[in-house]
Formats: sequence, C-alpha cells, structure tokens
Amino acid sequence: MIAAAKVAHADPDGYTLLLHQDALAAGMTLYPERTFDAEKDFAPIGLVNTTTNTLAGRPSLPANNFDELLRWMKEPGQTIKVGHPGVGSFGHLAEVLIFQELGIKVTQVPYRGAGPALVDLLAGQVDLGPISAVVAMPLVNADKLKAYSLIGRKPVAGLPQLKTMGQLGYAKADIDFWHMLLAPARTPRPIIEKLNRALRVALADAKLRKTYTDGGMDLYPQDEETLRRSKPDIHCRRNQSEQDESRRGCSRNRGCERRQRVLYTPLTKRKFLKLGPVAQPDRAAVS
Repeated sequence: MIAAAKVAHADPDGYTLLLHQDALAAGMTLYPERTFDAEKDFAPIGLVNTTTNTLAGRPSLPANNFDELLRWMKEPGQTIKVGHPGVGSFGHLAEVLIFQELGIKVTQVPYRGAGPALVDLLAGQVDLGPISAVVAMPLVNADKLKAYSLIGRKPVAGLPQLKTMGQLGYAKADIDFWHMLLAPARTPRPIIEKLNRALRVALADAKLRKTYTDGGMDLYPQDEETLRRSKPDIHCRRNQSEQDESRRGCSRNRGCERRQRVLYTPLTKRKFLKLGPVAQPDRAAVS
C-alpha cells in the first residue's frame, strides 16, 4: 500500500507507474486509514496476467497428495502452521478462504513477503503455504517442496499431477491472482494509450508467452478501452439502492467494497474473514 500511495500522488507524466495485484483491492477494505482511493486515483493501463498458485507443503510433510493431506490435517491434536506473505496479501486471503472451505483450523504465520515465507516453508518452520506455480515448479520437480493443489482456474503444464481446488470439489476456492499496470489518475490520455501499446507489444513476445504458459499464467487480451469497461470494481457505487447493497451484503456505514469480477467474489467480504490464530515465525530473521 506504500507504493500504491506514492504512485497515486505522483506527477501524472507517465514515468511513475504501479504494477499491482489483488492486494490493492483487498487493501481498500482492510486498511480504512489510507491516503488514496484505488478506484479514483489510478488510470488503468492494462491487465498484465492472471497466474496460478499452489498449495505447497514442507518437504518433510508425510502427506504425498491432496487426499492424504486432508487426512493428515484432520488427525486429532494436529497443529497446522500456514505461512503467507503478509496481512492483506493474496496468499493470506486465499489461504483463509481455502481452509474455511476445507473446514480446517490452522495457525497463520505472517511474513514480510513471499521470499521469507518460502525460505521457512523449505526449512520446515511452517507446514503449508501458498506459493506461485512458477516458483514452486522447479522445487517440486526436484523433490525440495511438496504441492497438493493449484490455486487458480487453469492447469499448469509443468505440474500435471496437480488439480485445481475446483476440480477437487471446492469451487469457492478456485481463485486467480492477477497483475495490473496503472498510472496516476490525471495522466493524459495520449500517454495512457502509448503505455498500453507498449504493454501489448511486450505481451506479444514469444518468450514471455512461453514463460506464461509454463508457469500457469494467462494473458489478458483486452485493449485499454476494454479494460476500462471491465475495470475491477473496488468500491460500492455510492448511488446504489439500499436493496442492491443489501443483496451484496454491503452497508453504507462500512464503506463496503464492490466485488471484483477479475479478483474473486468472497475474499474481501469481512464475513468470510474468520482469520483465526496468528503466530509469529519461529525465526526472528524473517523481518
């Protein structure tokens, strides 16, 4: 959110841009004290990709597949530590939703980024964690990490043994992790169009497309106008009827968020966020 605030208030000259993801939308609900509005203070340049994550486990975990993992987690007296990249991150919200869908109570271990969370997962300091498919793939194939399912709607060529959460019967946990390129809201239209053209040229690169395919990522083919029409919704429209707000589970006095079609429907609704116990990492060095 620090980077987003900096870009929101930057000179709209096309030289200060923001590459952000689902956490930007989640932050509109989780952090009420902020200096910007993600819907009003940014101009969308283009959606960069959507990518698949994995539900990964420490290499010493006894379970070798998803069914074995469920049985292991349900053993009496089992204590399960799940590391994630930080409060409000996609990994945090995704794992909350997944374990609620599974009906499993876990202890969350927040880290300051995906790197430290992965280091401790590999070292066995935590049991499970959401790891991007492109990062997990070489580690899983080298038997340095275990993976039990895909967090996303698309299979990953390099991990053909893994099913998505939807394929495993948990459709509400079938969620995508997207990236978007944004500029300050007052950036002139010609600059936005130039940046959008450059983004589309980059996305047409054959090497990049292969990287996307191998890592379980998808392109968004929209041009900037299409993106603007389907821009992820971050807040409730102020002129919505009370009936519409009630149907969405919203309340004006909460300043609630609209759902994001590109993001995921339930993750930022507070009624879904029964966060449970939070533990500190066993090693002080994770900061």
